[in-house]
Amino acid sequence: MEEFRTESLPAIPGGNLPTEDIVPIIYRIRGRGFEGPDPDDTPKDITGVVLGIKPSRWLPAEGGEGQAAVQCQLVGYGVGEWVLRPGDPDSPTERRECASCPANRWGSAVDAKTGAHRRGKACREKRLILFLRDQDAFPVVVSAPPTSIVPLKRWVSLMATRGVSHSWQVRVRLSVVEQRRGTEQWGVLRIETLENLDQDNLAKLAARLTHPAVLAIAAGWRAQEAASDPHD
Repeated sequence: MEEFRTESLPAIPGGNLPTEDIVPIIYRIRGRGFEGPDPDDTPKDITGVVLGIKPSRWLPAEGGEGQAAVQCQLVGYGVGEWVLRPGDPDSPTERRECASCPANRWGSAVDAKTGAHRRGKACREKRLILFLRDQDAFPVVVSAPPTSIVPLKRWVSLMATRGVSHSWQVRVRLSVVEQRRGTEQWGVLRIETLENLDQDNLAKLAARLTHPAVLAIAAGWRAQEAASDPHD
């Protein structure tokens, strides 16, 4: 059978995937694994390199939904921008320290149905991990909830202790450890360092990262506002 060759196809205008429309797939940590937009796509573990980690913190406005109803969001290390009139694009704002904000205290979360206080914080806090899997051309974003922040911090500290200056210098496996308390179920991130990349593999990684779509995804991830992933 003759080998199929793409160059033998006619040149169809606009037939290539438009790289400017490529956005990273978001995987959220759940009890059963990394939950993607496809319900059948929930891997228990993924391998590759961490390209970057950024904090995400925001406080939804009372009774509001979506980006326009954000009461406060992170604008700097430990600093939030408080919107005095949520939903008003011309509302004045003021800077507040996260450490002293009542919404950042455990037990400040309120159940939307019952109005009762819960164990968590009213302020939503996550880490957004830009991750390039071994088999993928473009990176994905792993959204790590509050229960996964501590193991992520431990891994970052461990890498620094070992003299690793950039997260992408090591290949890792991310997995989800299922946790239960009564009828509650959630997942906690686990990070396992598999190997340090040698010079040959670092060169291959550098070549993968120069693709225009990858650069665009990384730039968009860096500029992403804290409230752009308003999901628990």
